[in-house]
Amino acid sequence: MIAIIRNNTVVYLVDVIDPEIRAEYVDVPVDGIVTIGDSFVNGKFGTPLPKPAVVPPIVSVINFKMLFTGAERVAISSAKATDPVIADFYSILDDLRTVNVDLALTSVQGMLDYLVSKTLLTAARKAAILTGVLS
Repeated sequence: MIAIIRNNTVVYLVDVIDPEIRAEYVDVPVDGIVTIGDSFVNGKFGTPLPKPAVVPPIVSVINFKMLFTGAERVAISSAKATDPVIADFYSILDDLRTVNVDLALTSVQGMLDYLVSKTLLTAARKAAILTGVLS
């Protein structure tokens, strides 16, 4: 069996190969069990390489606020008047010295969890916000 490797990963397995493109392929050991998705590092086949963890991005304060829907922003704004936890978080966001919001920070993710617990946000919306992608 012969394997084609891309970025240290087996992407294709064949039994017969055209000699003109043979250089692109790697021989699979006769006693080896290799499947598509396995790794190929330093000349050896192995289990698939772990996917790198997705790290939430850093966004500007205005982009952070725009990640919320209009209805979510209005509900959160109303809750600030009676909820000191939300008021404190938004006082930091509204401080002119605050330029960016690091969505990977525990405090930011904790605040989003808090908004979910107060039903001002759903878990699905929290996940969408953590992508940092405006929709």
